[in-house]
Amino acid sequence: MKIICIGLPKTGTTSLHNALKHLGYTSVHFANDPVTVDQLRRGDYRLKVLEEHDAISDIPVPAIFPQLDTAFPGAKFIETHRPVESWIRSQQDAPFNSAPPKPGHPRDFYRAMLYGVTCFNEERFRYIHAEHTRRVEHYFAERPQDLLTMDLTKGHGWAELCAFLGKPEPAIPFPRKNVKPKNPAA
Repeated sequence: MKIICIGLPKTGTTSLHNALKHLGYTSVHFANDPVTVDQLRRGDYRLKVLEEHDAISDIPVPAIFPQLDTAFPGAKFIETHRPVESWIRSQQDAPFNSAPPKPGHPRDFYRAMLYGVTCFNEERFRYIHAEHTRRVEHYFAERPQDLLTMDLTKGHGWAELCAFLGKPEPAIPFPRKNVKPKNPAA
């Protein structure tokens, strides 16, 4: 069984990636190796990296999840989700959004695939957040058993993930990566 994590970047994909590894899955986050990039440029979605790993997450996966579903029948899908306002703030603060990627770099190509722009653009990112949520809901409307939506900002963690994957819950806290301290004035 393949696990395809279709949450947008900055929605908890790194935390999910680490949780899956803790559960014993081999997982790749931000697959930007030359073979994967070449396959995607050619429209070949039977990704070698996913044939060699149990799970994949982060950009460009949210842009191509229907094609990955076709290429890997029987896969389980996990959408990490985050409210749009905190997601926009996180995108604005992300170091990789501080400057445009170099042309030809995988991040440049992947951003064009997912967002339709290669630089942070608040209006476009808000649109993509809403559109991605709509696409996921529509795509899995007849197959809810194949999709888990997790919102780590609401405390989702081991209980939801392990129930979905049929795994026992570990006796450790759910990994929370890239979490900024809460602003007490907010």
